[in-house]
Amino acid sequence: MSENRHLRFADIDGLTLADLPVAAEIWLADLCTQPWASREIVKLANHFKRYLDKPQARMMALAQIETDCHCDKQNIVEALRQMYAYGTITGYAVENNIIRVSINLTLLQRLRVLETCKRWAELRAFSGRERSMPAAPRSDFWLNEPVETGLDPEPAPTN
Repeated sequence: MSENRHLRFADIDGLTLADLPVAAEIWLADLCTQPWASREIVKLANHFKRYLDKPQARMMALAQIETDCHCDKQNIVEALRQMYAYGTITGYAVENNIIRVSINLTLLQRLRVLETCKRWAELRAFSGRERSMPAAPRSDFWLNEPVETGLDPEPAPTN
């Protein structure tokens, strides 16, 4: 992990640069649903997602993470160890109080990213065509009509 990037995905095969925000969102959502994810892990993962959205080198400084996540250095390192043990990151290093992390995006997560981006593109394309389409006329066919059952109507419940 001698690269200049402080936080990166270990494998983004099949994804583009434009897909990375969606990949970060899916990675964070999956991590948050894990039963082993502690509050510190979720805070740290959310911090990583914010960094991926708008990378600034100072955000990966240990002192900045301690301030943003309200965790001490020992809890941050322990959270990184657990994330590594459960495979959500493939590696990490703490050098000169700067954290470098390699995030593991699984094959299923990459597939979800591709599906989400494809659906989003289709939705945007449909929305663009929808504006040029005339509004459908309102039909009384879709309105609820009372059904004759021969029974006395029940009074509406009151709270």
